[in-house]
Amino acid sequence: MLARSHFGDLQFLHGMALAGEEAATTRDNMLMWAEFTYRVGRGDIDVNTLIKDVANLLAGENKGRFAALFPPNIPVAQLTIQQFFGVKDGGPGDAKARAIGSLLHMVEDTFAESHTEREELEGGKVGRIISFHAFSGQKTGLHHQADVPSGPGKTTEEKILATPRAMQAVDAATRVLKMLKKLPWTTEVVAMFEDILGLAKHTTVAGPGGKFVADTLPTLSQFKADTKAGWWARRSSDSHLTTIDTDLKAYDKYRKDISKDKQKRALIVVTYYHVQTWLKRYGRSDDATKKLRKPGIQKLRNKLREHRLFPENMW
Repeated sequence: MLARSHFGDLQFLHGMALAGEEAATTRDNMLMWAEFTYRVGRGDIDVNTLIKDVANLLAGENKGRFAALFPPNIPVAQLTIQQFFGVKDGGPGDAKARAIGSLLHMVEDTFAESHTEREELEGGKVGRIISFHAFSGQKTGLHHQADVPSGPGKTTEEKILATPRAMQAVDAATRVLKMLKKLPWTTEVVAMFEDILGLAKHTTVAGPGGKFVADTLPTLSQFKADTKAGWWARRSSDSHLTTIDTDLKAYDKYRKDISKDKQKRALIVVTYYHVQTWLKRYGRSDDATKKLRKPGIQKLRNKLREHRLFPENMW
């Protein structure tokens, strides 16, 4: 889940998107997640429900969206909602509260400059979403700087009040919490989320966002650190091996066709997403402290060298 939500198809959980994804697709997935977490938070969907059964409880097109992201044949689909949110049976924690936390996190993140580009309004405020950013290809340090209160002040509250967009995020979260207390999932609630997550008239596909683009291609050590959570995540099918090979070849050709200056800023989006899937396949282990199995390491090393994406001495 950590790998998918930071580099893959669940980036919308952080108000972001998979590189190249249309803004409307991301927004629709967010509305689906809003329904799921809102209804769990209110207790309208039982926390003992299996993830594989959730889709049938959602409204309209949200059924298909949820089912596509959590098909019944993957391990996480066998968990209950309570387990999905990290609450062990009989253990401490409140799955409903965590669902609400996931919802608020998603909403608030759409106001972070490193997560979205929104329309510029008067008074330093922002409006509708022009594009969602993709984490792959961003410089981690720049992303982090835009994620924390940056305004002047001695206390955290003062810094938040002085940080652009921050109070809009607080206001949006407040609207959601008030609605949670007031109404179940109705057309009025949907309209609220459509307003908060509203799209501009002209949108662009997801990318890193101009000011957050990494200056250089990430090193393999950075790649390994960024995708560590995916090493023991769910298995993927053999078809991914062919997909990885095809995409790496396409990227290799792309690198040759552009100038050296642009190469420095080139994004290995395909590599980030598909190779971490490779890592997930060959690194699955019940013991998260174990290293990747040797066959997986060798195959990945050979593939990266074959396409000259990383120097030999960087492993």
